[in-house]
Amino acid sequence: MNEYFKKHKVLLMAWVFFAVLKTIAAVLFALYMQKMIDAVSAMDAQKMLHTSIAGVVIVVCYAAFGYVGSYFEMKFSQKVLVDVRQDICKSIVSTDLDSYRLHKSAEYTSILNNDIGMLDEKYFLCLPNIVIQILTFLIATVTLYQMEPWLAFSAILLCAVPLIVPFLFGKQISARQKSYIHVLDWYNGKLKNIWNGYEVIKSYHVEREILTDYEKCNWEVERTHFSVRNTQNMSRSISGGVGFLIDVCMMGIAGILVLKGYVTVGILIATIQLMNYIQTPIQWISKLLADYKTSQPVLKRVTDILNLPKDADHGEKLKTALPISVENLRFSYEEGEEVLHNLSVTFEPGKKYAIVGNSGSGKSTFMYVLMHYYNHFEGEIRFGSQSISDIQKKELYRSIALIHQNVVVLDGTLRDNVSLYESYSDENIKQALIRAGMGDYLNEKGLDFTIQESGSNLSGGEKQRIAIARAFLRNTPVMILDEATSSLDSLMAAKIEQTVLQSDTTILNIVHQLKADSLKQYDEILVFSKGAIIERGNYDELIQKDGIFRSLLSVMSA
Repeated sequence: MNEYFKKHKVLLMAWVFFAVLKTIAAVLFALYMQKMIDAVSAMDAQKMLHTSIAGVVIVVCYAAFGYVGSYFEMKFSQKVLVDVRQDICKSIVSTDLDSYRLHKSAEYTSILNNDIGMLDEKYFLCLPNIVIQILTFLIATVTLYQMEPWLAFSAILLCAVPLIVPFLFGKQISARQKSYIHVLDWYNGKLKNIWNGYEVIKSYHVEREILTDYEKCNWEVERTHFSVRNTQNMSRSISGGVGFLIDVCMMGIAGILVLKGYVTVGILIATIQLMNYIQTPIQWISKLLADYKTSQPVLKRVTDILNLPKDADHGEKLKTALPISVENLRFSYEEGEEVLHNLSVTFEPGKKYAIVGNSGSGKSTFMYVLMHYYNHFEGEIRFGSQSISDIQKKELYRSIALIHQNVVVLDGTLRDNVSLYESYSDENIKQALIRAGMGDYLNEKGLDFTIQESGSNLSGGEKQRIAIARAFLRNTPVMILDEATSSLDSLMAAKIEQTVLQSDTTILNIVHQLKADSLKQYDEILVFSKGAIIERGNYDELIQKDGIFRSLLSVMSA
């Protein structure tokens, strides 16, 4: 995290510089009070006038330095927060799927929404403030020493006591803060489930049950938060009580020195004023050290996210995407639980392949491995003559368009959702939408139509057609459809499938509706079962066998 301090060191130094000037102005005000009291005691009107003018100048400087210092503090905080959030988001987006799935999406949301605010207050602002408070303490103590060394020595000895308090509560606060962070992750997950499942909640009329579950979660969040705050409050209360005790002791020592004639009443008043800048920094340091302790679990979690392994993008440029050769492919999500078993298949240029099988048979997983979403597989995958492990991933993604089961639409225009912010002409975008069956929609809405959050103003079929239009727009040599027409009516699905099959693109289509008329148009059908290809051939070849394909087709037809 030190790099963020270094990156914005000019703002940081400006903040500390003006904070120190503000402290100097405050100390000078204490000296002003000493001079004014002594001038009043001596009945010196001229000295009182000069001192009053100096006091006004000091107050103006104090206010000006305070404003400028706070301005630079806020700018430093702003810059650091923007950078940290950007770097966290970049780290998440840049990591590979295996590393991404080590954390829940609610955890990522909690880090960006909650942890960053804690880190700003209890780390990025905390450490410079500790430095500022130390400098304030030193300036005030040196000034007091110039007035009366015994008062300065007494202040140093007494003010060391509050520094012990954070170390008494540090571990307890840190442990409770860690617990609070985990509960916040749980809370964010609950909220995500409510918003994503809102239609299910309403249709099954389970509002009461959801609210009961939410109430438990809500109370647990506040219980753990209260636990953290209560421990911090105990630490601060003890520090504050010790601080007042120090004031009593210092007043007693200064009073004795006045009675014995070692110092004037003006110095007594100045001492009281200076003690604010000796004792208060110690109290602040005590609080800031406690805050720093609570930041450690958050700091570690954010650092872990920032250090997620980057999705390797080294390797060669892709020479040709076809043919795709798969030999003895094995894959496991978790060690010891193999989900793809010894797959071997070749996809030839321009041919159309239908991939069928029951749910959970490994069809989608196979496609994701082909896309190199996962690195840990056994066997060989080759694109042309190149091994997949030697090819840059971005090169691979430019040559393969994958239409996912779960379509994601963005907050933005129809144009942006199809182009995904890449540079394509409006004419090409329109043609892609027309091929995807959205011609009438395009004529009615236009490319500048705004799509709302999560596509709330789109039907399921419209979302799916946008995803298909994205693939058409890229015009890649290979197109993979992962049940891409499952949300469309049968007529629209057949029309889009026909458009896809008439292209020169190599098609790998995971088919969810087995219809003889469409399946006859595929060059080869691969039948998956329990992570293996158990049958393969064209429609006529497979239908003559009394195998899994024929059984699946019979079930679908029934």
